[in-house]
This record gives sequence, structure tokens and C-alpha cells, in this order.
Amino acid sequence: MTYPCPACRATASLETGCPGCGRAADPDAAEVIRLDSEIAALGANLRAAQLRRNELAARVRARVAPIILPPAGTGPAAPPRPEASTRTVQNLLFILGGLLLGTAAIVFTAVAWAAYGVGGRAVILAVVTAFALSAPLLALRRQLVATAETFAAVGVLLVVLDGYAAWYVNLFGLGAWPGNRYAALVAGVTAAVAAGYARLTGLTGPRYAALVAIQPVAPLLAADASLDAFGFALTFAALATVDLVLAWRLSGPLRVVAWVAYGGAIAASTVSAFAWQAPSVAAPVAAGLIVAAVALLRVDQRVSPRVRGRAWAWLLVPLGAVVLVEIAPALWETLGEPYAWLGRTWEGAPSGGWSVTASAAVALILVAVAVGAVRPMWAVPLAAVAVPVALAAADAPWPAVPAVTLALGLGLVQGRAPSYRFLHSKGPLLTGTGVVLALAGIAGSLATEGTTLGALGLTVIAAAAVGVAGRTPAARTTAWPVTVVAGVTFAVAAIRAGDLPWRSGGFAVLAVAAAALALGGVLAARRPGEARALDIAANGAAAVALLLTTGHLLYAAGVCTLWGLCVGARALWRTERRLVLAVVAAGSQVLAWWFRLAAWDVGTTEAYTLPAAGVALALGWYAVRTRPERSSWLAYGPGLAAGLFPSLAAVLVGADEPARRLLLGAGAVAVVLAGSVLRLQAPVVVGGVTVVGVALHELVRVWDLLPRWVFLAAGGFVLIGLAMTYERRRRDMVRLRDTVGRMT
Repeated sequence: MTYPCPACRATASLETGCPGCGRAADPDAAEVIRLDSEIAALGANLRAAQLRRNELAARVRARVAPIILPPAGTGPAAPPRPEASTRTVQNLLFILGGLLLGTAAIVFTAVAWAAYGVGGRAVILAVVTAFALSAPLLALRRQLVATAETFAAVGVLLVVLDGYAAWYVNLFGLGAWPGNRYAALVAGVTAAVAAGYARLTGLTGPRYAALVAIQPVAPLLAADASLDAFGFALTFAALATVDLVLAWRLSGPLRVVAWVAYGGAIAASTVSAFAWQAPSVAAPVAAGLIVAAVALLRVDQRVSPRVRGRAWAWLLVPLGAVVLVEIAPALWETLGEPYAWLGRTWEGAPSGGWSVTASAAVALILVAVAVGAVRPMWAVPLAAVAVPVALAAADAPWPAVPAVTLALGLGLVQGRAPSYRFLHSKGPLLTGTGVVLALAGIAGSLATEGTTLGALGLTVIAAAAVGVAGRTPAARTTAWPVTVVAGVTFAVAAIRAGDLPWRSGGFAVLAVAAAALALGGVLAARRPGEARALDIAANGAAAVALLLTTGHLLYAAGVCTLWGLCVGARALWRTERRLVLAVVAAGSQVLAWWFRLAAWDVGTTEAYTLPAAGVALALGWYAVRTRPERSSWLAYGPGLAAGLFPSLAAVLVGADEPARRLLLGAGAVAVVLAGSVLRLQAPVVVGGVTVVGVALHELVRVWDLLPRWVFLAAGGFVLIGLAMTYERRRRDMVRLRDTVGRMT
């Protein structure tokens, strides 16, 4: 065995020792080398075993209820990975804090400082702007770059506010300037200050501010000079040239902004030119659109056409036409005309006989016999159709034809259920024919109450029989919803036949839904697919019951309450899809609460939204508890949106309610802080959107918000302070890592 010599690192062996330095054989050194190789092999095997174990655990979790399994030998399961990094949270807090500070500055400039004289106003402007522009320099010395960016943005905004305030109060006679000319001056000065400040500090935000601020200078000067459309076209063209030069010289995201500005300037120049020369430009534009349309059409024509059917299929068209000319009227009278009863239900038994000719019945029977001689399986549906046609040709009394039609249809569907294996080879054909016959039979039985209830009851029994004894899961899964639909229709027909009010009949339909839900619970263990179909059909039946109570809020509340109790009991009875059932039960109870509030004429928005938001958040918490990897948008997003956004809409478009605005803003800031601490996206984003909406609303209502700028500024400072804490911690961690890395 060979090993590296501990003295000279030459290759030595246990037999001869080291040939380089003459050192004797060292068994300990050789053993160290052997153990190193064994450890490496064991490490590879361990990693392979861990990967295999995690793969198998994932398969197990996919087949059964979600269970979080910790890796073997690692102790308790690690907490779920945060959805947002500290840098993301830090940047978002800086943006929101800067927005609040900027809003507070605007409100202060427009309202609060009007109590001071001209000299005091100038001093306030100078001091506040100097502080905002000097704070980034101090932050950069402490390596707090993000903090410096935030305060630099506020400082540039204050430069714009300084210009507006000076013009508004006619400081040093600036109010005599025309508005467009002075606005162009302020924009130019802001761009120059931002560009110089960016060059001095190296910050990125002022560069964006300079690029944006330079855009309106030329259009404002053109408006001040009262130029026509052609002059504006030249102005925007010049601005586009400047943006193009900037786009070529800049790099990174700033270059993208320059390209966007270039495109906007080109579009504005084109629109101005079109307005100046509309008659001569309209025709080329239309011609261009036509050429483009033709080009697209040619591209579409290059696509290969669909493959045509075989030639022999066309030969069936004339043959089929000869047969249909004879039997089509008879088929329509027996299978199509019964649907006319949908518009005149329960008008009484029809008078008069059938107009089906005997020749049509004979022709259909002969066709069935001829087809049966070649394809016996195809003769069964033809013979089933021929029976009601023959009865109509024999002028059978009503309701013989619809009753026989319904029985044959249900019989064809039943033929695929328990036995009759000779019929299974053409199952889809038989099922389709049976459905057509059954629907025609039900439609034809709508003439009187008794026949309608009898047909619907027979349909319920037949569909339930298929659901119980159907040979295939697909047949059973389809039969159960049909059973529920037929049961609901039977209940509605019974309500109408008994002259009961619809609002009371909703509870009868709800009983059908509850029975379907209970049956789904019974089948959940052995037939989960059928149970899922029954659950869906039961909820649809409950929706029909709710519709029957339209216009009666307390009855609707009663239906929702009872359905919520039924679904809740179903969730406790069986464990599968417990979260989904809990959502439906909770939603039903919330809907019942809303109906009661509406019946009591409660108009406060929060009375409707906060209970729903609380239920949604509780369900989201339960979902995260069972599956920690679930996104916060699925868990908490709906609840937060339901709790905050309706109130935000009421604040934006409703009456002046200071208490609602204050509570909404405080709640939104609390949600942002909670999301920042837990590092979840949904609370931070939803709360941030609400904070932005409230801030913008306060900005619009500046004339009524004299004492509220302080709260906006305080909120901004809180968010910026938290973001500074994030940045300082990240900076300290970088320093610690570098220090440890330099250690030997």
C-alpha cells in the first residue's frame, strides 16, 4: 500500500519506506490514508441514501395526507424558508417610508407652512432641503447605501416642492412668471441638481430623477411659446434625439428608462405630425394597415391545411339522405317536438293524434333489421328508436309514447350497469341513444303534474341504480350527479305542484343536497371519485336552494346557515379534503351573516368584510399549519385583501370619515410590519398597497389634512428605521464574514 510521506510528501510504501528521504515505513500514516478513502466512500453512500430517502418521502406525502417528515437524524423539521429575503423587505420598507415622507412633505408644503411669513417660509425650505440632501452623505459614510438612496429621493422631491412653494407664495416675485415657463425652469433645475448630486455621491436614484425631470422641459417651453402641432412635432423629435443619445451612453436599467422615454417622444412626435397633416397621412396609414393585414393573411395561408377524410365517407352522404328524407319527420315528431312542452308546462294532456306515417315506421324497422344483419350491436339503438316511432304511427294514446320512450332510454343506460355484457362493446353508442330517448321522454311528460313527477321519480331511481351497480367508475361517477339533478328537479316540481311558496321550497331542495352530501361521506372511503362528484353536485343543489329564496334575506340566511352546518359535519365525519370542506362551511356561514346584516339594513362596510377576512385568515393559518411550504398568497392573501381593500375603496370613494382612514392606515402599517417580521410576501404587498392608497388619498385631500401630515411622516420614519436596521445587520454580517475569512 502506498501513502504520501509525512516528511517530504514523496510516495512511500509499507514495504520499502520513503525513497525520497529514506524514512522508514509508517503504518500509522498508511492507515490514515486508508481511512480517508473509506470516509469519502461512506460520505458518497450517505448522500445517495439521503437523496433516495427524500424521494421516497415525497412519494409518500403525495399519496397520503400531508405530513412533514424531517430528514433522518436531523431532529425536528426545519422551519419553512421565508418567502422574502431581508434585502427585499428592506427595499420595500424604504420605498413605502420614502413615499410617506414625500406625502408628508407635500401636505406640509401645501397647508401647514402657510402660517409663516415669507422669510420664515424661505428658512423652512432651505433647512429641510439641506437636511434631506446632507443625510445621504452621512449614511454613505456609515455604508448605509439604501438609506442614502431613500433620503436622496426625498431631497430631490423637496427641490421640486421648493420650486412650487416659491412660485405659489410669490417668493422674490416668482409668482409673476408664466406657469409653463416656470414649470420648465423648475424641471430643468431639478434635473441639474439631481445629475450633479448623482455625480457627487455616486447614488443611482438621482440619476433616474434627472432623466425623468429633463423630459417635460422642452414640451413646457413649446407650450409657453404657443407653438402649433408642427412645432410640437419638432420639439418631441428633438427630445427623442436627446433620449436616443442618452440611451446609447447609459447602461443597465437606466438605459431601459431612456429607451422608454425615447419611444414616448417618438410616439408624441408622430401624433403631432398626424394632427398637423391629417388628410395626407390618413391614406398611407390605412394602406399600411391593409398591407400588414395582407401579410398576416399570407402567413396564415402558408400553414398546411387539415387532412381531408377518406373518399368513401362522401359516398355515405347520398345514401343517408335517401333514408333521412323518409324517416326524419317521424324522428322529429317523436324525439324533437316533445321539447315544445318546456314552454307550456302542465297545460294538460294533448288532444289529437300523431301524424307519423306507417311507411316511416316500416322504413326505420327495415333499416334496423338490415343493419342488424351486418352489425348486430348497431341494431339495438335503431330498434329502440323504432319502437316509439311505431307507437306514434299506430296512434297510441297519450302518454304511451313518452312513457315508452323514457323507459327505453333508461333501459339502454341501465343495460350497461349490472349485467348484459353483450351490450358493453358498444357502450358509448348505447349510452348516447339512451340519453336522447330519456330526455325526449321526460320532455314529453311535462303536459301534466302527475306524469312529470312520475318521469322524474323514475329517473332518480334509474340513475341511482347505475350509481350503485354501474360496472365502470366512469358510469357511476356520471350517474350520481344525474341523480342529484333529477332529485332537485323533482323537488322543484313537487313544490310547484303543491302551490308552496318558493322561499319555503328552498329547504326541500336543501334536503336533497344534504342527502347527496351524506351519501358522498358514505362513499368517500371506498369510492373517492364518486364521493367528490357527489360533493360537487350537492353544493350545486344548495346553490339552487339559495336561488329559490331570492328576495327573502332571512330565508336565504337560514339556507346558508343550515348548509354550513351540514358541510361542517361532513368535514368532521371524514378527513379527506377537510380544508376544502371547511372553506365551504365557513363561506356559507359568512354568507348567512351577510344576509342577516342586509335584512337588518346594516350599511357599515367593515361589518361585512372583517368577519369574512377573519374566517379567511383562520383558514389560511390552518392551511399553513398543515403544509408549511404553502405560499402566503394562498394562505393569507385572500383574507388580507377582503379585510383591507373594501375599506380602502370606501375611503377613496366614500364620505369623509377620518376615523376610518386613520384606523385603516394604522392597520395597514401593522400588517406591513407583521409581514416584514415574518418575511411573508402577501402581508407586505397587500398592506403596502393599502398604505399607498391611503397616502395618495391624504395627498388629494391636503386642504383637509392639516394635522395629519405628522402621522404620515411618523409612519415613514418607522418604516425607514426598520429598513435601516435591516441594512445595518446585513452590513455587520458581511463584516463578520470577511473577518472570519481572513483568519488562519
